[in-house]
Amino acid sequence: MTRLMLYTVVLASLLQLNPRSSSAATVAALTFDTLIEKSEYVVYGRAVGTRSFWDPATSTIWTETELLVFDGAKGRAGKTILITEPGGVLGDIAHLFPGMPRFVGGEEVVLFLYSAPGNRIRVLGLRQGVYEVVRDRDSGERIVRPAVEHPELIVPDHRIALRSDPGQSRPRRLSEFLDSVRERVSNR
Repeated sequence: MTRLMLYTVVLASLLQLNPRSSSAATVAALTFDTLIEKSEYVVYGRAVGTRSFWDPATSTIWTETELLVFDGAKGRAGKTILITEPGGVLGDIAHLFPGMPRFVGGEEVVLFLYSAPGNRIRVLGLRQGVYEVVRDRDSGERIVRPAVEHPELIVPDHRIALRSDPGQSRPRRLSEFLDSVRERVSNR
């Protein structure tokens, strides 16, 4: 039996044991101010390359993304910064973690980052710390929008409540967004 077939059989067996499992990730919802406060770096840049590698210390695959930094609104990032997140694909083996940020070459983002153990720079709050940068069709200006528009909060009686933070969820011009971060950093 090939390794891939074996993994498929094991995965199918595990799914049958727990049919209610899902691919969701649970993390505390973070406000815009909390993202700024808890991040070491807030950078705007473009993903220029990724590579996955096996880490024997954690027994998992990690993916490293090189980000070309265009602007640093908080912290002193260099011209490039390496973001490392758990998960990735090596050959025919994949380690996937729901909610973990993944980047593709050429993608422009604003990231809220922190220094993690193992000399790694990581995104704060899973995808909550990722803001996508796109061009406005009409004006051509760069617009920032959250990668997670409406994170859900589960309340004790199992109802769902949506977080409302206008500064975080509405699309904004990139320059205004970065100025807002700088202003909040300088007021601390």
